[in-house]
Amino acid sequence: MAPKLIDLLTGDIETLFTNGACHVFARALINQFPEYGLKCARLQQWAQSTGKPRQKFGRERLVHVYAYHEGAMVDVTGRGNENQWFDSWLEKNPHYTACMVQCERVFRRCSLKVLFTTNACQVDENGAKSCDGLFLDADFLHEADGKAKRHILANLQKYCPA
Repeated sequence: MAPKLIDLLTGDIETLFTNGACHVFARALINQFPEYGLKCARLQQWAQSTGKPRQKFGRERLVHVYAYHEGAMVDVTGRGNENQWFDSWLEKNPHYTACMVQCERVFRRCSLKVLFTTNACQVDENGAKSCDGLFLDADFLHEADGKAKRHILANLQKYCPA
């Protein structure tokens, strides 16, 4: 397993599930609470054009995967609002600040099957990643899944449906 993945697994829970394993935590929430759905937050980039409707270019960038229920997002931090979460994320990632003008926030349902595909689009020093940049290392996913399940069970009030 890559050193970065080991560091994530040995660090604090919130860092693990906000910086590389949000998809694992979302899956664990859905397994615990079947009434929850799954959503992905993405940035859709737009090209600047003169006098014409904005035209899309490139692909959407996956930013976060989370469960949702009755209009609220649910992730390792608890229940929240999608747009408030995105504002906070942009503050923590200032290199995306320009996207406030050039990018559209896209919140849509996504598929566990697609998120956990074993087809790696990229491989770097941190191991294999999906086309969306999600870690695919089987040992990492297994260990993160166990941590997610234990954390949810220890904090049911924080994550249970309202």
